Amino acid sequence: MMKVHDSVIHPWNYVVTPFPVADHVYYVGNRWVGSYLLDSGKGLILIDCAMPQTLYLLLDGIRSLGYDPHDIRLLLISHAHYDHAGAAEALRRYTGAQLWLGRDDVPFIGHPELLLADPCNCPDFQVDACYEPGQPICLGRFSIRAEHTPGHTPGAHSFFFEDTANGRTILCGMHGGLGFNTMSDAFLDSVHLPHSLRQDFLQGLERLREYPVQLAIGSHPSVFHMLERWQEHTPGVNPFADDGSTWRAGMEDRIAAFRKQFPDA
Repeated sequence: MMKVHDSVIHPWNYVVTPFPVADHVYYVGNRWVGSYLLDSGKGLILIDCAMPQTLYLLLDGIRSLGYDPHDIRLLLISHAHYDHAGAAEALRRYTGAQLWLGRDDVPFIGHPELLLADPCNCPDFQVDACYEPGQPICLGRFSIRAEHTPGHTPGAHSFFFEDTANGRTILCGMHGGLGFNTMSDAFLDSVHLPHSLRQDFLQGLERLREYPVQLAIGSHPSVFHMLERWQEHTPGVNPFADDGSTWRAGMEDRIAAFRKQFPDA
């Protein structure tokens, strides 16, 4: 939570120059929270929007790529925590975008203790649509599969879609919430959430580990070392596309860490 607090107080220290992740996907987040802009050819899609205090960084980043934020048609929120959804209502009102969220996270709205937000700075937001099993979200060149992966929150969703990179079509994937901080007995009891979320989380990791994701996207840039890989990449070669090893290793790492922390899950 210290990073959340610091990025709220000193957002200017978290600025990141946007960069391409795939041919039509761009990192537009900050140093703490990931946000991704997808150019569908028929409007823009934004995955996660971070906090109100960092919204100006997000909008400036989108404009620096040559895009108009008003062209955002869909705002897809991975889960209802303040660091991923805090700017949602401001962005929805500014752009007119349709805001999507997992159905099981809708009850978080209006409850700072669930949103992990400061009660004095916790804007509510209006949800326009909820993800449905087996129903992709389609706009232009993108057909995005939102898969329910509860654990970090009850309604967390992971996103999978195809784009091109290094001259080939690849499957991109982003897990919607890999943190364990909301699955301790103390936290779950304090907010009246079921302990079964831990087993749900582990089963989700084991299932997603087998997906043939060739471009792994981090909901936080520290996941999959997004910023470091971009900074160290060879010009002209996409540093994120591979044979699926990054995604699988990432899921295996989280499974091992989770089992160590929660051996009885």
